[in-house]
Amino acid sequence: MFPSHLYWFLYRRRNKLLIVLMTIFCIVFFFYGNEYKVSSENKKQKDKQKKIVEKQKIRINRETYTIPEQCRGCPGENGQGVQLTAEESQNLDAVMKKEFFNLRASDKISLWRSIPDTRDQLCKSIEYPKDLPTASVVIVFKNERWSPVLRTVYSVLNRSPKHLLKEVILVDDQSDIEEMGQRLDDYCEEHFGELVRVLRAPTRLGLIKAKNYGAKNATGDVVVFLDAHCEANAGWLEPLVYRIQQKRTAILCPIIDAINSHALSYHGGSVNWVGIFIWSLHFSWSHIFSRIQNLRKSSIDPFPLEPLLLRIKEKRSAVLCPGIDMISDQNMAYGVSHV
Repeated sequence: MFPSHLYWFLYRRRNKLLIVLMTIFCIVFFFYGNEYKVSSENKKQKDKQKKIVEKQKIRINRETYTIPEQCRGCPGENGQGVQLTAEESQNLDAVMKKEFFNLRASDKISLWRSIPDTRDQLCKSIEYPKDLPTASVVIVFKNERWSPVLRTVYSVLNRSPKHLLKEVILVDDQSDIEEMGQRLDDYCEEHFGELVRVLRAPTRLGLIKAKNYGAKNATGDVVVFLDAHCEANAGWLEPLVYRIQQKRTAILCPIIDAINSHALSYHGGSVNWVGIFIWSLHFSWSHIFSRIQNLRKSSIDPFPLEPLLLRIKEKRSAVLCPGIDMISDQNMAYGVSHV
């Protein structure tokens, strides 16, 4: 048994130790508690500021979109062709075989390159009404490459009157290359805002059904279909929507200029040539038939296309060729959609 004085000594020592431990605990709790509280308050403040910024952030629209500054002196400007170096030309045949055009030359060209205004002088002199219908431009792609697709989009945005272009709709028909996935969504959101929408087809649709899918989601008065590897020129949209304003059931095809697949040089088309399909279903060019030419009062008067589709219903919801899954020749599919 401990002596009473030793017991009392140990008891007091234990109490002192408890007091010291409790003091240390309180100090630690005070500092860490305050740090957590400050950290939590800072996080709430940052989240609040982020929400305010996001709320105040204005997405790009028809009024706020600005045309990028021309890349002067860059390859391909003014529609010129691009010459590759010997190193850049290595294994080019394999690229051409896979892409059917010179992707390396395309990637060197600005996404908003300048091209010459190749319109007939009579076309340039026409003044169109201000109250023309708005247009939704539908562009279908599957595994198309970054530079030609975005160059198509920029050409439409940069060369369409703001009051006529309602939107550009990119329809992705089940692409499986990485650059046309989330990267495209992010780029369009940042640079085009509400002007460009990317629609992802739920299943593989094929060219015609994909166009119908885009048309059904369009909000403009008129739907215009473009390939994903073209460049719209000055004054391209006004005559199309003007003709539809005159005749609501009209289906139109503009003059198609040419872009060289090797050098990507731009060449203007002619008002005296018409696109045709030969018996192999390949697309070609021909002079306007004399029986049609004789009916024209001016060289820029529109001329009728042969009526593959005889009747278009007045109903706004009607679309063409809903039952077609696939047409093997892509040129034929493109031609039918424009007749």
